Amino acid sequence: MNSEHNAYAPPLTDVHDAAPGGEMESGRRPLLVWLIAVLYWLSPVGTSLRIMLTVGSYIQEHPGIRVQFDTLGVVQAVLMQLLNVTAAVGLFRMRRWSAYLFTAALVWSLSNWTWQSISVGLPVTNLDAAIFGFSTATAACGYAWYLLRIGRLR
Repeated sequence: MNSEHNAYAPPLTDVHDAAPGGEMESGRRPLLVWLIAVLYWLSPVGTSLRIMLTVGSYIQEHPGIRVQFDTLGVVQAVLMQLLNVTAAVGLFRMRRWSAYLFTAALVWSLSNWTWQSISVGLPVTNLDAAIFGFSTATAACGYAWYLLRIGRLR
């Protein structure tokens, strides 16, 4: 097991070489990488189920949430989930491009929320979910950039 000290890393941080074949060993991934990846991998399941049930009128959502789906569209919601899952896969594989994808997803999400707020009004009914989502996305994005800065992403 080789380890080198990165001059730009915080004190006591080792940067490990990749295992043969270019993959990092699972024991070397930080716990936060696992948590972010699992959260972003499970998110499309709940989102897809909610979209299917809401669009198919199987459940009665609050009118504000229904307007959210109608304004943004199902295709855009699916594309956003694909972008988030791809970013999470990149982070799990410790790839530097994951930081850029997390940034793109955060900017896209903020612009969608801003557009919706301007066009149909602020979705007060779902504000707690929006705050949680933006907090999670900002934390994932910031952590990916932190890992890139200290040299853990390749």
